[in-house]
Amino acid sequence: MKVLTTVILKFLSDGYKIISAAILFAAFILLFTYINIQQERYSYLIYLYGDSVSPGSTALIRILSKDGEVVTNPDIKVNGRKHDSHLINLNADLREIHLKVGSFETTFPIKYRYISESLLEARTPVQFSSAEISNLPSVPEAGERKIFLVPDPLKIVPEFETEVYLYCLSGKSVCNDEKIFINNIEKELKNGFTSYRTAITTDSSVNIIFSDGTSVTTQYPFYGRQLRFTTAENGNIVINALIETANVHIDCFQSGKWVKTDIVYVPASGLRLPDDYRHCDRIQASFNSADPSGTFAVYSRGDKRGVHVTDPYYSELFSNLEKFSGYAQERFLRSYETSYFIPLTTLFSGEVLEEKFLEEKSKKLSSLWWAILALSILSMIFFTFVMYSNINVVEGIDGELVTHSPGKQKAMLAFAIGFYTIVVAGLLYLLKNLA
Repeated sequence: MKVLTTVILKFLSDGYKIISAAILFAAFILLFTYINIQQERYSYLIYLYGDSVSPGSTALIRILSKDGEVVTNPDIKVNGRKHDSHLINLNADLREIHLKVGSFETTFPIKYRYISESLLEARTPVQFSSAEISNLPSVPEAGERKIFLVPDPLKIVPEFETEVYLYCLSGKSVCNDEKIFINNIEKELKNGFTSYRTAITTDSSVNIIFSDGTSVTTQYPFYGRQLRFTTAENGNIVINALIETANVHIDCFQSGKWVKTDIVYVPASGLRLPDDYRHCDRIQASFNSADPSGTFAVYSRGDKRGVHVTDPYYSELFSNLEKFSGYAQERFLRSYETSYFIPLTTLFSGEVLEEKFLEEKSKKLSSLWWAILALSILSMIFFTFVMYSNINVVEGIDGELVTHSPGKQKAMLAFAIGFYTIVVAGLLYLLKNLA
């Protein structure tokens, strides 16, 4: 009987150790998994831009890191096949786009049906900001004459030499003056129209003097930034930047329809565009084909849809434009077309995938949190049971207590349980609010 009791007590003692070890191991696995999942981040966002979601249409791939940097030359695979272009064809078999940047790899589960089911918003051209309109100078007047300066492109970029067209109205007719002085340089005025070349440096003021002595000093109404197009003598189109610039998006349009976009590096000397851009009737340069944020340049050969003047500075000139020569009319229309940018539509936003990722991550973390809570409660019950079952009183030979009294042992157990509860509650709170 004594031997059986010893065996049972040893078995219980070993069982407690096994259960305790199992609880510790499970707690370690749960905490390790929770922290690993919590540290997972969506490092890159993928966007698809275009103007149609119909099968076979083209889309532009743009990949951004979470800190907003454009990934210049990513290794891309579409449906497992290497893809060497920023443009893809939207087909029904599209399943995924794989990205590799350095040692980092990820797969975006983009299916064609996600794109085809999206509602395309009508593209609203980007033109003048509210700040530009509110800071417009008044139309310069010299006596009864009104002067309109029309740079080509309309948003003149400082430091670049630019062709500027001057239109002069006197009442409701063109000015009959034959000469005009622009920044002390004499120019011939034909039917109220002339042109000159200038490069704005520190002083953007324009001094205009007529033969009868009347004069006015004015400024250009709109200013561009960083980028501009020029045409070489052989007819090639060149994109220029004030400083060497990477990740410049060059959009090609034909008859109002987007054809393609190249993402290029523009050296300080400028970049000649490929010959096929000669077939584009509108070419746009920006840092984001879907949202240029005011920094863009446009080259236009003429828009068949017609020009709508939307600013108060040129409205009077536009209403009297037919009084000038055909050449002067065409120069104004082409220049004004460069003032607006046609953005591409966002066909797919990487934020959708990020939201799904965060939802799945939240579900996993919630499940693990509740599992940790349940394990903590079970371990506390097990601890209480083991400790309570081991409460006993041992007396010495003279009857004095070798151990603490039962009441004191129970109080110590209660303190241990309270301390355990505080530690577990703190841990769970920390996990719940872990950034």
